[in-house]
Amino acid sequence: MTDIEKPDFEHALLEANKLLIQDGLIETFPFQAKKIVKSCSGMSIQPYKKAIEKYGFNPKDLGSQSALTVSKWGRKLILYNNEEYKPRVIWSILHELGHDRLNHPLNPEQYSNKEIEAHFFAAQLLMPEQLILELIRRGEKVNSSFLQEKFGVSSEAAEKRLKTMNRVNWEWRSEEEKFFDEYIVKKFETFLSSIHPRRPTFDEDYEQMEADRMAWRI
Repeated sequence: MTDIEKPDFEHALLEANKLLIQDGLIETFPFQAKKIVKSCSGMSIQPYKKAIEKYGFNPKDLGSQSALTVSKWGRKLILYNNEEYKPRVIWSILHELGHDRLNHPLNPEQYSNKEIEAHFFAAQLLMPEQLILELIRRGEKVNSSFLQEKFGVSSEAAEKRLKTMNRVNWEWRSEEEKFFDEYIVKKFETFLSSIHPRRPTFDEDYEQMEADRMAWRI
């Protein structure tokens, strides 16, 4: 029996945003996915080779996936193929973290909407839409190559991100959502400015002029 419910994009966005604003977790882009998993979940994370040697997994059971979540001795484990293309592995690890944070069943591949939610969660963590929109407002031309270079993602992930930017209506936002939007842009101002510094507003220019004038008086 398959799940026919629509993906809950708002929930996936909220859970990713919570991690983005958490102090000491994600400070810039790109970041280490394994560190995030260890810091915000009770799951262990192991490469396939160690999973085979330490936990006795059959290589055939791991298949060709970049990462998967399994249960062993009552504990969840994320297993990943560290021989694959690094950006793809990072995406897959965060995809598995998304399943955990969104309380998905252990075999979510049976539920297409759960897979979509986990993909959306991973995309928001790796390439926050708030930052992409802010960079566009600052005059950056954001395309696939830009996202790959600045956020350290694969071409496939970058292209999917651009195609799914319209999954969230950024014009009609709740007060809670606006809080996250503003906080995320403010938190990552150093990262944003390293790409495209924000031009000061008229009021900010005037305040700086007044501060300079007062400094000369002293």
